[in-house]
Amino acid sequence: MDLNYNIYGKRRKMTSFGPQGNLWQEREGDERNGFILIILFLSSVLLSTDAATPELVDKVCSKYFADTYSFCVKALVRDPRSSTGDLKVLASISVQGTLTSATNTQRYIDQLLRKRTQPEREYLIRCKHNYSVTISLLEDSLKTLSSSNLRPTTLAVRANVDECETAFPSHPSTLSSSNQMVIKLNDISIVINVNDQLP
Repeated sequence: MDLNYNIYGKRRKMTSFGPQGNLWQEREGDERNGFILIILFLSSVLLSTDAATPELVDKVCSKYFADTYSFCVKALVRDPRSSTGDLKVLASISVQGTLTSATNTQRYIDQLLRKRTQPEREYLIRCKHNYSVTISLLEDSLKTLSSSNLRPTTLAVRANVDECETAFPSHPSTLSSSNQMVIKLNDISIVINVNDQLP
């Protein structure tokens, strides 16, 4: 399965949520507050660690994420369970990381909706719906992780985040960085689930 397809592909046909309005307003300073949670999460993922990489984490990340090996390792080892966990544990860690990132993105969208005007509000409203669905899917998958296949959830998450991105007419969009983070974390879940018996 090719996980490297462009999230900025052909735009899907969207339902209009309102008339075209004024030009976008400039961001106000306090609007950045909604981005703080995302920055903190990014920092927790990207901070270096001096601990040795657990064997299973190294195997997963080196085999399937050679181009983003460092990100993959740090996304998993930030949870102490990764040091002794099996693939099910790594799947749980990656799903939880995706959920945290998606939740922070939705909060950021709420901040933006209080400040922005049409037509950007239309795109943000679409994304708010996409992220509501995404969060619900991820929460449900964590509850049934031990007995269910993650594949339908991870693919649905990917589709919703892609739809959010393509809702914007130009790229990078207001949410591109946040969308890319969710996709990168979700891709780890996809790989672990598809390859549930690594050699």
